[in-house]
Amino acid sequence: MARIQGRGIHLCVHIIVGLPGESRADILATGRALAALPVQGIKIHSLLALRGTALGRRYESGAVKLFSREEYVHTVCDLLEILPPEMVIQRLTADGYKDIFLGPAWAVNKLDVLNGIDAELKRRRTWQGRRFR
Repeated sequence: MARIQGRGIHLCVHIIVGLPGESRADILATGRALAALPVQGIKIHSLLALRGTALGRRYESGAVKLFSREEYVHTVCDLLEILPPEMVIQRLTADGYKDIFLGPAWAVNKLDVLNGIDAELKRRRTWQGRRFR
């Protein structure tokens, strides 16, 4: 990041929310760390279990639990509050991989997830950057 600063290159990062072993505190620490860096954009993805992957096998065996829709929506809203207001949010949920998708079931309805995030922000009366420092 330091090497591209000042060169007119815009930086976008991707994060996956809900990795196995990741706590809520870990997720928010990631958000705070990114908020302090020269990052212009972010893509936030939910963790997806896909057929043919190690995670997919762990999910199918019950060894790994994926976030519920509500957990994901609340966590994304928490992240949005601590990210700088000028940071471009390029994605709020993952999608795709329909032929090998295993879960979570709620992730297939991207519009429902986006509407849930919007509704939660309204319920909280909050916005991106509200808790940015």
